[in-house]
Parts: sequence; structure tokens; C-alpha cells
Amino acid sequence: MIRHLIDLAETKGLRGLVAPVRPSAKAHHPWVPIMDYINWTDQSGRVFDPWLRSHLSSGGKLMGPCERSMVVHEHIAFWENWSKQKFERSGAYALEGALVPVEIDLDRQTGTYEEPNVWVAYAV
Repeated sequence: MIRHLIDLAETKGLRGLVAPVRPSAKAHHPWVPIMDYINWTDQSGRVFDPWLRSHLSSGGKLMGPCERSMVVHEHIAFWENWSKQKFERSGAYALEGALVPVEIDLDRQTGTYEEPNVWVAYAV
């Protein structure tokens, strides 16, 4: 998939591209800030996240995080239906598959999820 992205950019005559990358293992660490997470390394000194590691080993350069790549602001019923749990108080909740906790506000009856990603640049 990464190779196809690079090949497509070359075919279109682009000199480079920037890709928003959703770190695949970040959901296992929702309480860790994205900036800290992207600086983690494995035992070999490579970037910890497997999807980011794939991009970097394909020639990508880590540019940095985007703190608010996707924002979902919905009524509390949406979040209760999606997560299959009842929210009894306002606060931050880690949800399965989410990269960061969702902020629940019972007074407003809303939940807000602000998902980060990581910008990766390629020279073509």
C-alpha cells in the first residue's frame, strides 16, 4: 500500500507527498500523548509503532504529530451506543480502538473525541 502511494505520486509527476498516518498500536496506549508516543523506540532503536515503522522503512520522514486530525463531537447517546457502555459521570474515557480518550460532558450531554495522527513526508 505504501509503495503504491509512492508510485502514484511519481506517476502524477509530484516531487513529494505528505501522508497522514494513524499509528496502529496507539490504541493500546490511549493515555500517552501522541508526541511522547512517536518518540518511543523498540529494542532495536526503531520507532515503536509498527505502521509508522513501515512508513519510515519505506523512505518516509517523520514530520510530527497533528493533534486534531479527526474530531467527532456527538450526543452522549452516540457514544453509549458505539461503546456499549453507560457514562455515569463527566470525564475522559478510554474506548476500545480509540487512540485517545473521549471527553464526556454529562451537563451538555455530549462527547468529544479528538484523534491525532502523524505526518510522514516522502521525497519522490
